[in-house]
Amino acid sequence: MFVIVPIINGSMPNGSVVCFNPTLQAWDLASSDSKPVGILEETTGNDDDGWFGRVTFAGTCYAKASRNIPDQGGWLEVENGMVYVDDMSTEANGIVAPLPRGQDTRVANDLVMIHLR
Repeated sequence: MFVIVPIINGSMPNGSVVCFNPTLQAWDLASSDSKPVGILEETTGNDDDGWFGRVTFAGTCYAKASRNIPDQGGWLEVENGMVYVDDMSTEANGIVAPLPRGQDTRVANDLVMIHLR
């Protein structure tokens, strides 16, 4: 599921994790997953009202990794607008998928497959 929404600026890279900033009335980089989060799939443009982009809120998509991702994947956590795996989590909003067959181990700044719920 995706929606075109207002975003803070057009320089956020695709795969950024975003949450709503009520002060600015737009979606900005998320620092945790304590609020509803989405994944910026692409900045679709700007107009007199500012920037806007396609953000996925549920389902499978790709997000930027903030740390190396274990091959087995795990519970999704968020920091600095990116994802990492925390297998100690009990309240995760999704999962980071295991390493697909034939791919290299995922490292920081790679786009990784996740599933938001």
